[in-house]
Parts: sequence; C-alpha cells; structure tokens
Amino acid sequence: MYRTSRLINGHAGQMQQRIALTLAVIQRANSKHGGQLSCSVQIGGDPGVILVGGAYEHLADYEKMRASMAGDSELQLMMAGAGTMSTSIQDTIARVIVPTGEPAGWVTANTARMHMPKVADAMMFGVEVAEYVKQLTGKQVGFSSVVTGDLSRVAWVMFAKDMAEIEAVEEQTQSDPGYMALFGRSEGLFVDGSLQASIWQRLS
Repeated sequence: MYRTSRLINGHAGQMQQRIALTLAVIQRANSKHGGQLSCSVQIGGDPGVILVGGAYEHLADYEKMRASMAGDSELQLMMAGAGTMSTSIQDTIARVIVPTGEPAGWVTANTARMHMPKVADAMMFGVEVAEYVKQLTGKQVGFSSVVTGDLSRVAWVMFAKDMAEIEAVEEQTQSDPGYMALFGRSEGLFVDGSLQASIWQRLS
C-alpha cells in the first residue's frame, strides 16, 4: 500500500477560504474520480498549512486517479483557484510497511531521518517500535518510508478519536521503561535532531 501527502502552505488569514476550496476539490475527486483523499490541518504547528492525504493499494491506482482528474476541466479550475492562495505545495509518496489502521478524527505523526548506511537496521527498528507501542497501548501505529523526496525519512502514524486519547497514549509510552529503552537503541540509526512530531485534525 502507498500513501500520498500534499502539504499546501499559505497565509493563515485566508485559512477558511483555503479549507473550503480544498474540501470542495477533495469531494469532487472522491465522488467522481475514485479518490480516497482527506484534508487535515495542523494543531500546535504552522497555522497556514493544509495536508491532503491519499491511500492507494498500488501506484497504478494513484496514476489512474490522477489521469481521471486531469480530464476534468471543472476540477482543474478549482485546483487552479486553490493554487492562487498557496505559497508552496509539496507532494510526497510513501510506502506503507506497517498499516496505520482505521482512520479517525485525529492523527499523530512522528518523522525522522535515517542514517543511510544504517537503512536496513533503521527500518527493522522502526517496525519494532510500531509493534511495541501496539502491544503496550492497544493502538495500531503505522510505519512508512518515502519513495519520493528525501529517501532517508520515515514516519510513525497513529489515528486517535480525540486529543485526550493522544495524551493518554503519550503518557503510557513515556512512563514505560521498555519504550524509553528503545530510544537508547536508536543511537546511530537516525540523524540527531531529525525527529519531528506533529498533530493533525482531519476535516474530511
């Protein structure tokens, strides 16, 4: 399986208009072109960023949707309008190694950059972390690696029903000696200072 992400940056003052237009584009893409797209906004981070995410069993499915959308002139006009309110757009495709589970209203994402000579060990460690958190908390944690852009970047992603559930999982992991010991074992596998955490609220 593959996941796509489009980070759309723009002025926070235009956020309501940008969200409304993005949701309209997603609704049309999903209903008329077989898309499986969702829209999220960042909480506790950049107030001007919108994330459009997609899920595809195969890259051919992604290609098929893009080809279908390209032939929709009305959709292309809508997307052009959204582009005029954006300062930058970045697309990424990632391969899902451990599935994330059923979507929910909130998403946490932790990303890091691997040391390229240690890719095999870092990937195995990433899967181990996802499995450990699931055993500890009962929450499914996905793990993925990018296939476009910065090939050293990996991500752990978890869905949650609300921010209280996110807090509960964080408290449970941070107080667990086995989980904390994993950080010591990660030394040399990932680039120092590259770990980044974010919380997203799904709007669709």
